[in-house]
Amino acid sequence: MIPKMTHIAMRISDSELRDAEHFYCDLFRMDVAFRETMTPDGWATLPKEDGWQFADRHNLRIGLVMVYRGGFAIDLEARPVPVPGGRYSHTGIEVTSEELEHMREIVSHYDCEISHSSSSILVFDDPYGMRWEFMTLSYDKPQLLSAGAREGRWAEALVQVQA
Repeated sequence: MIPKMTHIAMRISDSELRDAEHFYCDLFRMDVAFRETMTPDGWATLPKEDGWQFADRHNLRIGLVMVYRGGFAIDLEARPVPVPGGRYSHTGIEVTSEELEHMREIVSHYDCEISHSSSSILVFDDPYGMRWEFMTLSYDKPQLLSAGAREGRWAEALVQVQA
């Protein structure tokens, strides 16, 4: 299998996030897959149809927006202020389980810095400063990749608990 690029992740300042979402949706004719807010328990997914209004109403900070078209996505990672070193965060590549194990061996051989590793994902910085995210997860249906949705954390429930 030839590895398939699944997404590019960018750091966007909080004040630009909504505009960046609209820009990339318009530019690439993309749709919003999901918006998430960070909670003490992890990411919680906001309602798809009125996510921004919901966040504004309940004073929630949207920390991640994924926009997509086909099997390709752009992750917009919110930051309180612009991040030194630029907006690039990482590039995601879909691989098979066998290829992922091969990547683990190569990364170990070259003593790359691993920032996250699980049975389906390997995130590391290569010797030249590029961050890579190799995963066995498919981006064909990016709505299913929302951590909040996968783990049953919905922003509506969070708001009800706080009320």
